[in-house]
Amino acid sequence: MTVGEKIKSLRTTQNISQQALADYLNISRQAISRWENNTSLPDLTTLIAIAKFFNIPLDFFSDETITETNSAELPNSDKPSKKVSRDEVLQEATPYILVLVVILTLIARLPARAKVPIIFFGTIIIIFLMSCLLIYYIIKNYLSK
Repeated sequence: MTVGEKIKSLRTTQNISQQALADYLNISRQAISRWENNTSLPDLTTLIAIAKFFNIPLDFFSDETITETNSAELPNSDKPSKKVSRDEVLQEATPYILVLVVILTLIARLPARAKVPIIFFGTIIIIFLMSCLLIYYIIKNYLSK
């Protein structure tokens, strides 16, 4: 049954004219005639007003039955089945944070005028960047759960 047919059956079973419904909705009688003849469709706000007028739920106009589903039952669900608490995330990320803190401390403790070979300093920077990437990866994956 189409939306127009449903509107027509509601209107005729309650002995309401097209003009009376049109006056309530503040539209023309011809618009209701077009809906009932399936040449056009009412917009959502008008459907809501029609549902209120006839005291019916809005899903009456839907062809499908709406049921509540669990997101775990959906085939393309991106949500993980296991919830991870914030404490577990912090426990998982703590070793990486400690490594990062140690590296930062070593860099900060270097004297300003120390003659440190460029290879050593470059290695520290690479380790620092890798540590940042690891921490970012862990926090992104575990906090998004």
